[in-house]
Amino acid sequence: MQTVDYAAESPHIALTACLVICLFLTVACDRIPLSPDVEWEVPELLEFRIKKSPHNALSAIVSVRVRSACSAQLQYGQGSSLKASIDISVIDGAETILPIVGLDAGATYWFRLTLVGDNGSRYVSKPITLTTDTFSLRCATRERS
Repeated sequence: MQTVDYAAESPHIALTACLVICLFLTVACDRIPLSPDVEWEVPELLEFRIKKSPHNALSAIVSVRVRSACSAQLQYGQGSSLKASIDISVIDGAETILPIVGLDAGATYWFRLTLVGDNGSRYVSKPITLTTDTFSLRCATRERS
């Protein structure tokens, strides 16, 4: 009669079982999508306005409304060089108002808005220009009698 040493055979059985399970999972997972098909929306600019501040000759007021954007950045500068930038927190569909201060008197500024969507898609607006007012620093004088 022949005796079987199951202790010696068990590592081979365990290895075979692991290989069968791995093969089954590989075939099964190949047919299951890992992520659902998501249709990402491209960011949309609903409103982008810039106006002079009624309270300060050297500032501007920027108004922005967006849809499907997770972030926005305003670039601006004199002439067409947009050297300065400000990151803006935007809420979908709501108006965001941002004051821009410290502008030079009598200068023309260009403003451009870049929106970034959830999937990294970008929308870049056409530039808008604004010329600041000039002012004088003359002090009031009193006539002496």
